[in-house]
Amino acid sequence: MSKLPRVLVTGGPTRAYLDRVRFLSNVSSGELAFRLCTRLRQHRARVAAVIGPNCFDFRRLKLTHYAAVETTEEMADAVYKLCRQFKPDYAVFSAAVLDFVPEERLEGKNTSKGDWTVRLKPSAKIIDEVASRFPKIKRIGFKLEWDPKADKMEWGAKLLEEKGLDVLCLNYLSQINRKNHPAYLFSKDKKTVRAKTKKEIADWLTWYIFGNH
Repeated sequence: MSKLPRVLVTGGPTRAYLDRVRFLSNVSSGELAFRLCTRLRQHRARVAAVIGPNCFDFRRLKLTHYAAVETTEEMADAVYKLCRQFKPDYAVFSAAVLDFVPEERLEGKNTSKGDWTVRLKPSAKIIDEVASRFPKIKRIGFKLEWDPKADKMEWGAKLLEEKGLDVLCLNYLSQINRKNHPAYLFSKDKKTVRAKTKKEIADWLTWYIFGNH
């Protein structure tokens, strides 16, 4: 029997502070990461999770490692540290990491009088940095778009190949609601699966990880 997989999961949002009380963030509940960690643990995988602000009790899952983070920098540092020390077979990047962060953070609290211009700069792509630093780790990435492209199947397969991913989960904000979280899952073995909910996504990713470990 082969060794059980070691999986690193990121989830939830990240924040970037403008001053001591105000911040930018992405909308993410962390539910998908929680469901995936739950399913992986049910199959006895060793799981490390790096999770942004959320309302789920990840600690009760008895993960091998759990890092609660807030900012994009904290998430990046925790991911790189776990890649070195935990040495995962797979890394699943389901977190909604900010694409842009403020160029500077003000000390204290900015006055509410008058205008406030904020300059943003691109943030580092954690998934790309992992590919560069830890090329042996198999990466599962997520891509959120607004509306489906007419050539979404070809585009998804192309993006999977360009990024060198094992799996790409592609979904569209215009189709997501409280009950449904539809997604297309592209794998490097040229298969494409349609999922309707976060549960189905977590179930399929668990099946894929164990089936290809």
